[in-house]
Amino acid sequence: MSAARRQRLREAIQERASESVSQHPPLGITEQKAEQIKSLPHVENVTPSFTWNGQIDRNDNNLNWILVRVISEDDPSLLRRLVAGRPAKVDEEAIYVSEYLVYQLWNIRDEEQVVTVLDRPARLNLSVNRIGEANLLALLNVSRPNLSNEEQRVLKKLIAALPTALTQVQLEEAERQILTTLLQQAKPGQTPAVIRSLPVVGVFRDVGRHELGPWDSGPLVCDVMLSTAAARSLFYAVPGRAQTGFPSVSVRVDREEHLRRVEEQIRELGFATFSFADILDQIRLNSLAIQIACSLIAIISLTVASLGITNTMLMSVLERTFEIGVMKATGAQNKEVMQLFLLEGLLLGSVGAVLGLISAWLFTFPGDHLAHWLIETRSPMKLDQSVFLFRWWSITLVPLCICVLTTLAALYPARRAARIDPIEALRQRG
Repeated sequence: MSAARRQRLREAIQERASESVSQHPPLGITEQKAEQIKSLPHVENVTPSFTWNGQIDRNDNNLNWILVRVISEDDPSLLRRLVAGRPAKVDEEAIYVSEYLVYQLWNIRDEEQVVTVLDRPARLNLSVNRIGEANLLALLNVSRPNLSNEEQRVLKKLIAALPTALTQVQLEEAERQILTTLLQQAKPGQTPAVIRSLPVVGVFRDVGRHELGPWDSGPLVCDVMLSTAAARSLFYAVPGRAQTGFPSVSVRVDREEHLRRVEEQIRELGFATFSFADILDQIRLNSLAIQIACSLIAIISLTVASLGITNTMLMSVLERTFEIGVMKATGAQNKEVMQLFLLEGLLLGSVGAVLGLISAWLFTFPGDHLAHWLIETRSPMKLDQSVFLFRWWSITLVPLCICVLTTLAALYPARRAARIDPIEALRQRG
């Protein structure tokens, strides 16, 4: 066996041995840890992130199965999705319901009647563990996401009788002892749940695929969204969760360039993170390379343009040699002639810069239509703003640089005009 193969096998054994070692349970994010993350520089908000299955009713036993998520009161997407109501206040325990659930649960068909569900209580019945009926159906390879009340009653009765029925199965003595030990831990008919009545403060719509960004995986469908205060209250209502903490949290930073630093600080606290920082760094690098290439093209273009201006003004000096001679013969000084041609170069650059800005602004209208059409036909995105950006510093700095460049381009023709001998200039016309 070669040394290289022996080394590869040794590394493979070590890798498999490390994977077989039992891992510690995932590190939860307690309130103390969440406050520690929130106190980091450039962190704006820390929101609990979890999903919860359960039921909702209008306190009249009209049950509907729901999927619950959490959203922050200052989340920008919340205002875009609200069709009625308002964001919850800070520390207000409230819920937002989807418009689909409103039409289904409250039997509302008119758009104007949607507001009638606001500030009305809705009772949440959130299961702590996975629903037993769904587990039994999965074992039987039956897919029934929506069960009627009668079907649920029959399945619950079967689950309650299941431990007793299992004792009648013919098993060996060792197998029966194992089953007996397991059944001693069974609590048939006892499915812990968190039940709470909360006011409805908003009705939200689902996100369309055309509203998704390039990094969005897909629409996050849910029926009820909890305010941050309600999420904390319901989550900690389960015994032991105050010690284990949230499974994950969403952290929002103030600016994109601070994302990498905040992510590193969170990792130093012992938590795993997920963000698009690596992808953003690669995009930033690609964008920088494109900017450098465009800048080189612009420098070459400006150099060629400055040579053209120099050539044009040299021709102008040759054509106006006699006029320059007359000016100097009547008392014009060399610096005055030089200032005259420099001013001409400055005016030439100013007019060109203004016309260039106006042309660039006019080009944005067909350019925007073309960019929107290309993006919308080739991706699920739908742009709601222009792809062109005119910053204040570019509007002022670019014309200023052009004026300076044209003035420098006019420097050599101006100095040549100032050195013209008036006698020689007048003699050429004669």
